[in-house]
Amino acid sequence: MGVKIRGIYSTAISKILHDNGIEVVNPSDLVRERMKIENRGKVDTLIYDKEDLDGIIIHGRESEKVLEVLKKELGTLFVKKLETGDIYRGIIKRVDMKDKEIIVDLGGKEGLLSLRDYWGYLKEGQPVLVQVKGRNKDFFLLSSHLRLFGENMVLIKDGFTKPSKHIKDREEMERLLELSKEAKLKGWGILWKALAEGKSDEELLKEMRDLMEEEKKIKEEFEKGKEPELLKKGFCIYFVDFPLEVKERLDEIRAKVSPTIKGHHLLKSGGYMMLADFADKLVGEVKPEKLVEGIKQVFDQNVKEGNFFKIIRKKVGGEMTVWKGKIAEKGKSLKVVRRLRPGKYNDVDIDQGDYEIITLKEREEHVVHEYFNQKGELKARFYSVNTPVELFPRFARYIYLGVDVVEKEGKKEVIQRVQEIPEEVRGRAMKIAEGLVR
Repeated sequence: MGVKIRGIYSTAISKILHDNGIEVVNPSDLVRERMKIENRGKVDTLIYDKEDLDGIIIHGRESEKVLEVLKKELGTLFVKKLETGDIYRGIIKRVDMKDKEIIVDLGGKEGLLSLRDYWGYLKEGQPVLVQVKGRNKDFFLLSSHLRLFGENMVLIKDGFTKPSKHIKDREEMERLLELSKEAKLKGWGILWKALAEGKSDEELLKEMRDLMEEEKKIKEEFEKGKEPELLKKGFCIYFVDFPLEVKERLDEIRAKVSPTIKGHHLLKSGGYMMLADFADKLVGEVKPEKLVEGIKQVFDQNVKEGNFFKIIRKKVGGEMTVWKGKIAEKGKSLKVVRRLRPGKYNDVDIDQGDYEIITLKEREEHVVHEYFNQKGELKARFYSVNTPVELFPRFARYIYLGVDVVEKEGKKEVIQRVQEIPEEVRGRAMKIAEGLVR
């Protein structure tokens, strides 16, 4: 088992996995220097930053084992498991000419296939070879352009050939692109995964042949039946969000191998890369509490009343909402005013001219929402329970735990808005909510 790690969490996670007997391979130059790891072996699992830098993505053969180790060492993680790439013999159920979509029966569930993506015979009851590429609230989203997922590559029907953005070595890029030409896969493009780095030409060419043989078998199975059937399982990707306490635990682990300021991973996840690196260089020369206080002062100076401000609220399942407003008041707490359109917000009827004030406090495990009419009279107040608030000069971020405390006529009531949340998260949320009621 070999894990390749890249991104702002790479040093701490490399330390965790290395200490738990998991081989870290192809480490970055900095990690190699810090941890004296020289391994350039085969990679079967990748870890890298999520696009918003608030956590990591894990995929590969040993993803679940890696995830279990991280949970053991870091505590509560917020994980979204994405299963994609399943290949089905679907049956055309009906054609929606208005929306230009084909509704496909997948056997107990339905999928949507765009008419623009299908060149076959259009008839209800007709079998169609499709692949899941995502889902919305009601349907699986389908494509008729197959992708064949290998360990080191993805073959894409009628697609382009390119290396993963995580492959940085130019010579390796050129080798893989040359290998694509040599393979002469007519009608197929190749997306080279970062896992392909360092693998021999022979091994990669064999994987291509195996995937093409797999496609042949899938088509043979498709022709055998007339009923909906799963023909080939896809793969899993894990999206992992780190709450504030996990980022701070990662700081402690990183500090064992490299000078690390308290708040290092929080700063980097907020986009303050250079500030975190500069502060790390001062560790040992300046007292840690002075460094932290200095950064806090710089942040405070850049928070001004009237500035635009974003509030990023994530849910346990990974769904994200971004609210935009203006800073109305700055003090021990931050008050952000948000103008609302008429409608219904959190069971509150909103009329023309109504507005909301959201009160945030750094590290607080709840956020206060207050709704006012245009005369400034309070209409409703509730407290949403969340992970500790992460506060930056231009935005705040937290994970909503699915529980609210609603205040009505001087009384507070706990309401669980989201039912499908892990038991440990539910217990934590209810404990915070009960504290707000008392």
